[in-house]
Amino acid sequence: MFKEDSQRGAAVCSAVAELLSQGQRAAAERRGRRRTGRENKEEGRRGEETRLRGKGQPPGCPRRCADMNDIKLALLGSRGAGKSAVLVRFLTKRFIGEYASNTNSLYRKRLSIDGRQLNLEVFDPCSQQNVESRCILEEPVDWADGFVVVYDISDRLSFLNAKNVLCQIKEARMESCKSEADVPVCLVGNKQDLCHVRQVSEDEGRSLAQEHKCPFQEVSAAEDHQEISGLFTKLIRGVMEHLKHRTDRRRYSGSKSMVKLINNVFGKRRKSV
Repeated sequence: MFKEDSQRGAAVCSAVAELLSQGQRAAAERRGRRRTGRENKEEGRRGEETRLRGKGQPPGCPRRCADMNDIKLALLGSRGAGKSAVLVRFLTKRFIGEYASNTNSLYRKRLSIDGRQLNLEVFDPCSQQNVESRCILEEPVDWADGFVVVYDISDRLSFLNAKNVLCQIKEARMESCKSEADVPVCLVGNKQDLCHVRQVSEDEGRSLAQEHKCPFQEVSAAEDHQEISGLFTKLIRGVMEHLKHRTDRRRYSGSKSMVKLINNVFGKRRKSV
């Protein structure tokens, strides 16, 4: 009888050991699947970042809970207006006259403004050739925190296109962001060094900027870095203030909703009592 009991005890121990072994194997497999999933997700994220740098395309989804140290700008204007030259002048202090106008570019730069370390991204899309192009609507407008719209003072058509782009920004923001239609925008008249062949007066540019309630400045990417640096710095400050105001407004709205919910709950309890 003792022998049979010992045999049954050994069988039970063996069964328990087998169950423990199976559980350990299953747990190891689950950990492996989770690790593989994380690795795949990380590889996908790295691949997406690589594609972003390679193709120069902004993300397609809006930024809902953005880090206020991340500033995203979009640079818009006609082909030949010199918008890429303006941007590169700001980023590198150098002037380069020739750019490929058939590709999109995404520039990244770390900079410090007012003691804050910022991560700046500037999307420079392929230039549009005609006034009728709905260029801004082809890109995710709600990706950008601010816009720089550039025209050539020696090219009347580029000014008309800039006017069209400003209207498209306003319309697109009103459709996608509703209450956040007043996004920071700066209107820039480039090639001030070609004032002897000017087709757009400074007053026209200023009047257009006043119509859209945005800053205006004429610059020369070929000759001056300080003015270009100044206008980008002002725009970035405006974006920082805009992001802060948006965050504060959402916090206030959330607080009001919480107070209303609490009042409703306790009001019902008092009525029931």
